[in-house]
Amino acid sequence: MTKLCCVTYKDNVSAGKKARNDLEISFQWHIFASDMTRLAQFGRGDLVWICADEKIKQKKSKMAFLAIMEEKVEEAFLDWQRAGGKCWKYNFRIRPLTGLLDMTPHSPLRMRLGEICHQNGKNQNLMFNMRFCSEKLLDVVLLFLEQL
Repeated sequence: MTKLCCVTYKDNVSAGKKARNDLEISFQWHIFASDMTRLAQFGRGDLVWICADEKIKQKKSKMAFLAIMEEKVEEAFLDWQRAGGKCWKYNFRIRPLTGLLDMTPHSPLRMRLGEICHQNGKNQNLMFNMRFCSEKLLDVVLLFLEQL
């Protein structure tokens, strides 16, 4: 069964101390990395929301993209570290399934995802929560992906 998780990069451990940099490295180089121990069980064909939270002029925003994991990479991808960020424990080659999306609460895309969750009896608040995002939300993620 396909697994699903969400990983959100944080400023304090990101390249240049900006989570958005890690998100863009991941998107550009089709690589994804994290220390989340749950990822030890992930592999080819599993899905991941890769996110970055930002604060711009006192307003919070969330950028994200959905990707499919192609393979686990044993050697660490060092671009994050070279740019002043962290060297992560779990590394994967990925294929983005979306572009970079504005998933800030109340953005049009986030509201559409919320509608799909509501229509299917799922709690949207779990989608971008690293602890609670799971394959239980896979059906709504696939419906959302179809509508992009």
